[in-house]
Amino acid sequence: MDALLTSLSGLGPFLLYFSLSILMLLLFKWLYVLVTPWDEWKLIKENQNLAAAIALVGAFVGFSLAVASAAANSVSLLDFAVWGLIALVAQLLAFAWCGWYFCPGLPNASTKARSRPAPWSAVCRSPWGCSTPPASPTEEAL
Repeated sequence: MDALLTSLSGLGPFLLYFSLSILMLLLFKWLYVLVTPWDEWKLIKENQNLAAAIALVGAFVGFSLAVASAAANSVSLLDFAVWGLIALVAQLLAFAWCGWYFCPGLPNASTKARSRPAPWSAVCRSPWGCSTPPASPTEEAL
């Protein structure tokens, strides 16, 4: 019974981190759809566009990996929020770099419902989240 209570003692912090993660994901979705030249969410909902869905899922996976890494390496909720916002900016920059510089024309593939380039689009957007933020310095390290 003590082991169960000890395990459940982390429920409060888990719920805080989980809630903040969901808020960051919703903010990311809103900003991501704003900065792309098309509304991927609308393409998915109204047109059932598979290419847009694959590309958006790639961006979500990349951002989710970065948020998970930020949660694992943060020392406080504020530290987590800061690194989550950094991950959000990095993911939006990744979209700009991949879509407009690395592979011009790739972003428009989603609007035309061309599903062949969509996995490449998702792959371009997801690895950015794999970078691990550096751990914040602790008092012992200072």
